[in-house]
Amino acid sequence: MFKNLFVFYIEKAKDIYRIWEGNFLQPGQKLSVFKVIKSQN
Repeated sequence: MFKNLFVFYIEKAKDIYRIWEGNFLQPGQKLSVFKVIKSQN
């Protein structure tokens, strides 16, 4: 149950992130955001 909800939020976050990175992030910042995401998994 919780895992399915988590996957759902990850998919939502990916969609938001694609929009967000296109508007706001520089290449260097993308890497740091991915490092944070990976370190939390």
